Amino acid sequence: MAADPKEDIGHLRDAVKLDPEFAPAWLALGRTYFADEDYDDAATTLGHLPADDPNALEADFYRGLAYFYTGNYREAEDAFAFVSTAPAAAGGGQQSGRGREPPRQRQRGAF
Repeated sequence: MAADPKEDIGHLRDAVKLDPEFAPAWLALGRTYFADEDYDDAATTLGHLPADDPNALEADFYRGLAYFYTGNYREAEDAFAFVSTAPAAAGGGQQSGRGREPPRQRQRGAF
């Protein structure tokens, strides 16, 4: 990635526009927003990963932190609930609990 987070964000936004189903780009974009302390966009972006994606736990952990940092405690609780109810081992079966809720702030493809 580039030294400038804004440049990284531009490239990653282009990537998710080209392939909205490419979860690694959504994760990278969300983590870049998070590192840039843009917590609203981080939370929204990280919500695009499907619950069955191998990186969903990481995404919801950061999503929970992002919501927490913006004072959206209910949304943070939902994100952390998904993380806390997931199997301990990678690929360890079905998810339990409430599951993930869709992004609340934006629809897919909206920037």
